[in-house]
Amino acid sequence: DGIVGKVIAVYPPASQVLLVTDPTFSVGVESQRGHLRGTLNCKTGSECMVDYIQNEEKVDQGEMFYTSGEDRVFPKGFPVGVVSSAKPGPLMKEIHITLSGAPAGAEEVLVVLEGTHQQIPEAPVQTTGPTRLLPPPPADPSAPQQGVRLQTEADKIKQRYETIGKDQNHIYGGVGSNLPNFNPSTKTEASGQASPAVVPSTAAGTTGQAAASQTRPQPTGLTPATAAKTEALGARPAPRQASPVAANQKPVSSEPGAPPANKPPAVKPKTPAPGPALPLGAPKPKPQPTTPRNGQPPNE
Repeated sequence: DGIVGKVIAVYPPASQVLLVTDPTFSVGVESQRGHLRGTLNCKTGSECMVDYIQNEEKVDQGEMFYTSGEDRVFPKGFPVGVVSSAKPGPLMKEIHITLSGAPAGAEEVLVVLEGTHQQIPEAPVQTTGPTRLLPPPPADPSAPQQGVRLQTEADKIKQRYETIGKDQNHIYGGVGSNLPNFNPSTKTEASGQASPAVVPSTAAGTTGQAAASQTRPQPTGLTPATAAKTEALGARPAPRQASPVAANQKPVSSEPGAPPANKPPAVKPKTPAPGPALPLGAPKPKPQPTTPRNGQPPNE
């Protein structure tokens, strides 16, 4: 269908090829109708141009270009590409070529060891029609059957999600479907089986409450009634409230003969000083000496 490149290095298991789309690659080409000769250069993989053709020359869109053989590398007459656009340029005609071959997507190539020049056809080469395909070979019953193997981690994750959705009755993309649990916490759910949800029955009585109290840690400083209300995940424990005791009421101990607990210390009331009330900041009067019973003055 078209040229691919040229071999520049040979090794025992493979060969290195310089593609026609390489910027350093050039090949001599010749037009089909006017037999105008130029040079094919590809700046990028998708943009190829034919240089060195005068603006006065006539090149039509859809015209075919072939190898000219003047580069002494490619034989004359190999197809190169079709003209996609042609317009006058500042110095030379700007001719854009669409390659007839696909060097980047070629699966098989023909290596020319001894080239032979051939004439450029006057009309485009017509294909003989679609190729008739043979029927597929019959299946061999003696051959072992090979199952599909998971090659990537994405395939394993997809199979795991399908198993989780099937076990949890979830339809991906379905409106109103339940939300699946993609992070199972038990080994049963990790293996692809959904673990049944068990709701504690009220008929269990104290037995169910005792089992729940053994599995869940009770917060310190809470009564059993208060601890039962804080079993929800993330709930803060309620602060401990002290029982109110009246000021004139003494605490009563449950054990006979035990000292009262939390007894406040006794406070003696202050007796006001005798005499008239003094203003704030006034000096206190000196105490007056008392007269003894025998009529003698006190010793100073």
